Amino acid sequence: MAMLKLCRCGYPIPLDKQSCGNCAVTNSRKESYSSYDKYKRDKQSSDFYNSGNWRVLSNEVYIEQQGLCQICLQNKKLVTGTYDKNGTYKRNIVDHKIPIKVDWCKRLDKENCWVLCQSCHNKKTAEDKKKYG
Repeated sequence: MAMLKLCRCGYPIPLDKQSCGNCAVTNSRKESYSSYDKYKRDKQSSDFYNSGNWRVLSNEVYIEQQGLCQICLQNKKLVTGTYDKNGTYKRNIVDHKIPIKVDWCKRLDKENCWVLCQSCHNKKTAEDKKKYG
């Protein structure tokens, strides 16, 4: 019988492994996000999205809109989140209707925020890039 240890998530793994598949994917995703923040996102935006003010506002918006994607809701669909290819649940995203790079003054305006599913967020981001550059 092979010797096992527990991954940090509590899943049994072989002694020679660092983490289970789900944690390895999570670590990879975290590295990807931190790389994006470090090299692509400007410092001002990065600092804002890591601020307590944004966390409070985004949680308020998420709760008020019950975590439902507002674009899907307009199309009479209820989307509370999605599962990625590894089966991990991803909650919907609180997004700025007008990006903060376009109008910094609206970054903490609750009326400028809405909840979007990953699919709608990706479409909106692509449209924003075309519209605003």
